[in-house]
Amino acid sequence: MNASRALVREIVRITAPLLILGMGLAGFWILWGLKKPPGVAPLVETAPTVEVIHVEPHHGGLEIVTDGLVAPARDVTIATQVAGRITYKSPACQAGEFVTEGVLLFRIDKQDYQLEVDRLTKEREQADSNLQEVDLELQNTESLLKLAQEDLELQQRELQRQLQLRGQAVSQSVIDQSRRAELAARNALQMMENQRRLLGTRRSGMLIARDLVEVRLDKARLDLERTEVKSPVTGVVVEEMVEEDSFVPIGAALAKIEDTSTVEVRCSLKMDELRWLWRQPSLNSNSPYRAAGYSSEPLAEPPTTSEPEALPTGEHHAAYQLPHAEVKVIYEIAGRRFQWRGVLDRFEGIGVDERTRTVPCRVVVHDPRAVEQLAPNGEDSGIGPPALVRGMYVQLRILAQPEATLVRIPEKAIRAGGQVWVYRNGQLFEEPVEVAAVIDGTVIVDGEASHLHAGDQVIITPLALIRDGMEVEAKIANDSASNIAPKS
Repeated sequence: MNASRALVREIVRITAPLLILGMGLAGFWILWGLKKPPGVAPLVETAPTVEVIHVEPHHGGLEIVTDGLVAPARDVTIATQVAGRITYKSPACQAGEFVTEGVLLFRIDKQDYQLEVDRLTKEREQADSNLQEVDLELQNTESLLKLAQEDLELQQRELQRQLQLRGQAVSQSVIDQSRRAELAARNALQMMENQRRLLGTRRSGMLIARDLVEVRLDKARLDLERTEVKSPVTGVVVEEMVEEDSFVPIGAALAKIEDTSTVEVRCSLKMDELRWLWRQPSLNSNSPYRAAGYSSEPLAEPPTTSEPEALPTGEHHAAYQLPHAEVKVIYEIAGRRFQWRGVLDRFEGIGVDERTRTVPCRVVVHDPRAVEQLAPNGEDSGIGPPALVRGMYVQLRILAQPEATLVRIPEKAIRAGGQVWVYRNGQLFEEPVEVAAVIDGTVIVDGEASHLHAGDQVIITPLALIRDGMEVEAKIANDSASNIAPKS
């Protein structure tokens, strides 16, 4: 029994290694048969389908949209030109009251000025009387001068006769007596001439004295007229400084009036916005401004003046002037929008604001009461501001007409970095664009600088992986799926 068990253990001890070795050889053989990798089916790359939209030409000018603050065109401070006590103050001369040009606001006590006018009037009458007296003396002297001239001629003829008869019937004493008479007549004539010259000099002095009295009288009348202070402009009283019965010296401020005939809007433009204004041609009656609904009237001309130095012209002058452009001034209140028409007039100062890197400008509204309501349904509710006044925060739409080729593309076609993907011949091409303006989801692009032309197709479908020259299939946006452009 023990011998059988020993035999079995011996057989197991001998056959076990052989069995393990055989199993290893069998596994190696199987692995050797699997050394070739399994075949992989090739991947088929499919071109993605994208939506494209046509680039459209842009006409009618370029709107530059910015914000502005309404400010008065001018504030006039009324000051006294004569001193005195205020005897009258108009009820209209109160802050917030509207006054018209020429209305009486203040009256200063005029008694002293009236007395001065009366005194100088009497002095002028006295000067006129003295002048008449001298004129009468001159007339008398002229008459005496004629008589003296005749007397001298008679004495000269008498002397000639005496000289011709010398030695015959006339003695030397008679001749000497005739000489003395002729000399006395000449002396009388000379005295009359001296008197006439003296009276002429006196008359010239009296004329100058009368003219001086006349100048002082004009000044006194002017001072008397200045005792009534009237409004120099039509506008609203902003501030009143004095009350009735107050004594005011010369130059004292009485009130401040804001001129409402014209208002201005302060705004700031970026340099890339100004360059579109610098590129526009001169405006005329056939300008596209008219077709864009801005105004049917010509742009306001600069004010004329009799002084030639007031409005310089030339290349140097134009270098510091802002090209004029028409502007829509829009104010919104309670969901309603109201509009005025203005003109981009000038720079406010010169240069770029170092804090904001923008250029301050001024827009002039020549008729601040000509308001138009921009009702969405076309109906005018009749409720709104009657005029454009200081402090209103408004939106400005400045229309420029640059000499450039402008095109329109949707805003969603612009990619990060200011680029668009253009579809040409079944492939995508990246093009950087120069944006001129963005209005209501539409981007206006400089076609020449961006290499975009009307009729080009830009992609509006976002893609995760995209590269230049990538092949795609395109379809026109908002069109049927069957309108797919074939691959090249």
